[in-house]
Amino acid sequence: SIYKTKLGDEVLIVDKYYRIVGFSSGTYSSANPVFFVLKDNLEESLSSAGTYSYLLVYTRQGTDIESLKAKIIENVEKVNVLTHGEFIKNDYDMAKQMGAETILIMTAICGGLAALIIGYSSYSMVLRKKKEIAIIKAIGAKNKLLLAAILVQSVFITALAYFTALILLIAIGHLLPYLAPQITLKITPELVFQPAILAILVALAGALYPAIKMLRLDPAIAYQNG
Repeated sequence: SIYKTKLGDEVLIVDKYYRIVGFSSGTYSSANPVFFVLKDNLEESLSSAGTYSYLLVYTRQGTDIESLKAKIIENVEKVNVLTHGEFIKNDYDMAKQMGAETILIMTAICGGLAALIIGYSSYSMVLRKKKEIAIIKAIGAKNKLLLAAILVQSVFITALAYFTALILLIAIGHLLPYLAPQITLKITPELVFQPAILAILVALAGALYPAIKMLRLDPAIAYQNG
């Protein structure tokens, strides 16, 4: 368990200690851990005697769900009836409203900033090589080979930076259960490769424009200012 607990340990919930008798799987929550406690044991601490959040109704095969919903609403006061699919959809929509949209916006902003940094780094790297490019042109290098060399260098530096960041991400992923066990970081192939492709394309775009300008330089610039 990421909480460093085992069967038989006691945990404090509200104002009482409860003994752990088992662990569940498939109950992941992006915001809070999930505990299963007998209602009779917990209702005193929560002052919830006689109240219910949810009641599960199991039906026989072939039951008319809509008729059953109408009958429950007619006979039970202050109750809302949802099918299995509706319940899941509502829960998913609530999760999106509580954090998913915010996380998506933050991811888009961070991704945009990362793209700008990569593009600017590639752009400025080529501009800093102005004199070196002029020297290479002066000794007879062909424009196609020079352009290819600039782009390959840009991709190589971007890939090196990306894999360094990936190593740090993997290290954080291993430390996270100890530093913040309530947060789960899952590294998937999509998480690894999709940003890498975008980073390389941005690096190429950032290096291409200044590279083409540099290829039009007069080789005599190599001899200016020593």
